[in-house]
Amino acid sequence: MPACRLLGMLSVLVLLGAACTGESSSGATPVTLADLAPQETTVGVPYAVTFTATTGTPPLQFGVAEVPPGFSFYRSTGELKGPATAAGAYVLSVQVKDARGSTTTKDYALRVYAAPSIRATTLTAATQGAAYTFALVAEGGKPPLRWSLTGGALPAGLVLDPDGGLTGTPQASGTYALTVRVTDAFGAQTEQAFGLEVRAGSGPPPATALAFSAVNWNIEWFGDTSQGPSDEALQLRNVQQVIATTGADFWGL
Repeated sequence: MPACRLLGMLSVLVLLGAACTGESSSGATPVTLADLAPQETTVGVPYAVTFTATTGTPPLQFGVAEVPPGFSFYRSTGELKGPATAAGAYVLSVQVKDARGSTTTKDYALRVYAAPSIRATTLTAATQGAAYTFALVAEGGKPPLRWSLTGGALPAGLVLDPDGGLTGTPQASGTYALTVRVTDAFGAQTEQAFGLEVRAGSGPPPATALAFSAVNWNIEWFGDTSQGPSDEALQLRNVQQVIATTGADFWGL
């Protein structure tokens, strides 16, 4: 058998063998999906992630076994887009197929947090001049949650900190309208309006007028025996008695 004919037959056998094993004669490797960190989002927040293949012959065709509520999946690009409409822990079973027919499937974790909601519906009444503390609490959302005042005004002396603590000592009585907002780590937020009553306090005792008495006494000749009693000791006793019994606050002598 001529050598060229033998080489031709060997080439055909190699091609057939490659076809049987599912590999091309070019030595292309099977398609493989890339790793992806566990995904998180919150209901109502815009979201997008793209699943990619590290190997395979384009064009690639993607698929997913089940799409979580609210999401859309694009087969030609492998993109999953939100926002989500239902909280939960989901497993995305993603498949990719390349132009040669090579396929692979990989599972990815996706957690969807519930949208945050404010638990309190009313605020405890405060008292003018008395220390006040109230903790605003929210449910749902991805921590950390941050609080802010978006409408109205707090009474003078009260502050709202980012953790939801409403603290201070209100300085004036009245009813105050205010709106607070809570925002989660992904930007999901909700607001709620409140009315805060500050009751009049007893306050400090009213100021009273300070009254005092002053007395002026001319005792220029005290101790001069030529101008008064010759008994100096008697003069001294008389002066002491007058000062002690008059009850004046100030003396001018």
